[in-house]
Parts: sequence; C-alpha cells; structure tokens
Amino acid sequence: MEKSKTDPNVDLRDPLSPRAGSAFRTHPVGGKSKRKSTQDRAVVDTGSQGDAFSAVPSSTVSIRHPIAFFSLAYVMQGVSQHFGLISQPLQYFLMTSHKLSAGDVAFWMSLLMVPWIIKPAYALLSDFAPIARYRRRSYLLLSSAIAGLAFLSAPLVSGVPAIMTALVLSGIGMAFSNVVLNALTVESTKQEGSAKHLWSTQSLSYYAANIVCVALGGFLCQRFGSSEAIEYAAVIAGLVPLLFLHVVLYAVRETKCAPIVTDWKTVLTDTKSLFRSPAYVAIALYMCLFNFCPAFNVPLYFYESNVLNFDQLLIGQLNACNGFGMLCGALLFKLAFEKTLSTKWQLIGAAILSSGASLAYLMLGLDQVVASCIHFFSGIASITAILAMYEAATTVCPRRMEATAFAALIAAYNISGQLGQILGGHLYVALGSQLTALIWISALTTLVCAPLALVVCKKQSPLLGS
Repeated sequence: MEKSKTDPNVDLRDPLSPRAGSAFRTHPVGGKSKRKSTQDRAVVDTGSQGDAFSAVPSSTVSIRHPIAFFSLAYVMQGVSQHFGLISQPLQYFLMTSHKLSAGDVAFWMSLLMVPWIIKPAYALLSDFAPIARYRRRSYLLLSSAIAGLAFLSAPLVSGVPAIMTALVLSGIGMAFSNVVLNALTVESTKQEGSAKHLWSTQSLSYYAANIVCVALGGFLCQRFGSSEAIEYAAVIAGLVPLLFLHVVLYAVRETKCAPIVTDWKTVLTDTKSLFRSPAYVAIALYMCLFNFCPAFNVPLYFYESNVLNFDQLLIGQLNACNGFGMLCGALLFKLAFEKTLSTKWQLIGAAILSSGASLAYLMLGLDQVVASCIHFFSGIASITAILAMYEAATTVCPRRMEATAFAALIAAYNISGQLGQILGGHLYVALGSQLTALIWISALTTLVCAPLALVVCKKQSPLLGS
C-alpha cells in the first residue's frame, strides 16, 4: 500500500514512494492528502500562469473483453515479432543465400533488436506525448499499421541491407505496440487489482501462436528456397498486425487527455528517483543476467544445422517443442506457481531451473528424441522465469509512468541478450564450432540471478500475496 506523506522530505528508505512535488504522488487509500498534488496545484494556478503543468497526462483506458483482447494482441505478437514466423527463414536466408558466418548472422539479427532496445523512447512518447490527446489507443493503431506495412514491403526489395531495413521498421512497429500493450497490462493491474494473471494469459496466447509459427517457418525453409521462404513469412507476418487494427478500434476505449504542457524537469527528477530504487535496479540486473546467454539463438542454430546436421524441418519442429514447453510452462505457472509461491521464491526457483535447462543442452547431440525433450524442458524453464520477472517488475513500476518504467527494464533485458548473442556468435567461430563452453557460461550467468531475488523482494513477507 502506498504511504501517506505530509513531510516534503524524501524517505530514502523507500525510493519508490512519491516525493513532495512528484508527478506520481496520489492520495493515500482511505484518506485525504494534506497537500495538493502536482496536477491539482497546476489547475489552481492556471489563472495566473497560463497553461497548466503536469508531468504525466491523465487519461482513463477501458478495454472491452480484456481477456479476449489481450489474447488476440499476443497472438499477433507471437506471429509477427521477429522471434516468431520470420526468425528461421531469415537465418536460413542469410546462411545459405549469402553464405554468412555465425558471427555475421548474429550481427544482422542483432540489428533487429535495436527497436526493442530503445523501447523506453516509445514509452516516453506514449506516457508524455499523446497523439490527438490519446496516450495509448493512438499509438497502438499507429504502431500496428507501421509493422504490417513494413513487413509487406520486405518482399518488394532486394539485397540484405534493404530487406533488413524493412524488417527493422517492422520491428519498430512491433516493439512500440508491445510497449503500449505492456502499459495497458500494468495499468489494469494497478487500477483494478484483478488483472494480476494477465501476464500468464498473454503468454499462453503468445506461445500458442509461436508454436504454429516456428513450425511453419521450418516447413517454409524445407519446402521452398530460402528467398521464397522469407517472402512468404514476411507477407503472413505483415497481414496479422493490419487485421489487429480492427480489434483495437473495437476493444480499446480511452478518454482524451487534458490539453497540458509536460513538466519535463519533474519527469527527469522522478525518473532519477526510480533508478535509485534498490528493488528496481535489482530486478533490472536479474533480467540482464538471465538473458545473457551466448550459447543460444544464432550459435545454437548454426550448431544444429552444420555440426549435428539437423535439417530445417527438424529445427523448426525443435523450436516448436520449445514453444510448446513455454505454453505448458505458462499454464503451469498460472495454475500452480502463482498460487503457491511468493515472488521471491518464483525468482529463485526460476533461476535454478533455467540454469539446469541450459546445462541439458550438453546432451543435445545424443538423438532427436533427447533434443526434443531438451527444447521442451528449456521452454518450461524460460517462461517460468519470464513470468516471474514480469510480475516482479510490475510491482516496482510507479503509477502513471508504467510504460516508461517497464520498457526500461525490457530494454536492459534485450541489450543483455544481444550482447550475449554477438559474443556467442564470435566465440562460436573462435572455438571451432563448439558449443560446450558457451553452454557453461549461459548456465552460470543464469544461476547468479538467484540472490538478486532477495533484494527485489526485500520487503515482501514469506507469505504469498504480501
């Protein structure tokens, strides 16, 4: 519960508590504030100072049939993110048509992560710069349109730079829409208290779509040439966001923001305070260490293709096994872990489980059945950690700055993952196409996450729900 403050001094023991003059101070539940909020003071002073100042525009968003809306939204994300349908066709295209090494493919794939790394920039726009006085709905429509049109333009160009430019633009649209969807989820959780399980619901939808997409990607690579496979994948991935526009128009309702001028100094002050929070910094470090996995993505794809000689259809099926594991893991998390474990033990258990799943890849070459089981178990471990991280992150994001605070965490997560992928691609070449050392590095960095859970949940009681 948020503290009631009448003293203008900052309580350093609770960096996330609002400060006097903060844009995020709200009236304490069950009582009245003895001071007027920043926005209240701004309204009072409009007669003498002209335009009112408020760091965060105030608007209310309602969603018709939220479970159905978020399910469809994350089906769209599962199909059209570059981790989905287009992932294997693109890597196959770069490896076969252009004869690029693992390090070079890792570089090009990392470019697709740039739109995801700069997610805080989209979040700042959504939080503080409404379009037509809408903070969420307008950006969700715009970003979905950009993603769809950019994907559809990819088959119309030729050459790696031009194709990657189109895919980067599609990544901007998908990343921006993801930011807005995350903000809507966090807002629902903060405002209603009944949306806690939306993360697991979204994951079920995302990975159900992802299973179909990665299997389809492997089929396209096996059935068609590398150029045709990426063209078909781009067209399918482009149509889905354009269809999702109709869902947004029907389901998302938002009140218009008051015409205000943003007090950017207050925004900067509040942002600095956020980054001084031990819990916020700890969950950021947890997410970075967890996602620093140099053995996976591009190095693993090259190892399976060129060392183990798995065909493209089998690789697609293994990726589908991983997605099926994530789907089962999300269901297990929703039905069991959320109800029996506190956030602290979810984070600790996820780190241990994921470290063990990484080490299981040492047995990848035994046979195809073992490989399928490894990918499935890895999916369960990964989604367990991701959902635990998301729920922990939700608790440390301040009100009315949800998009920016959450996006900064995801950006750190993505940067760490891309550094791991680039390093892994070059080490894979340097080590003579051997994956063993990279697997050990991935397992150890994941295991180191566990103690950080104690900092993230320092104030949390051992009892569930505290």
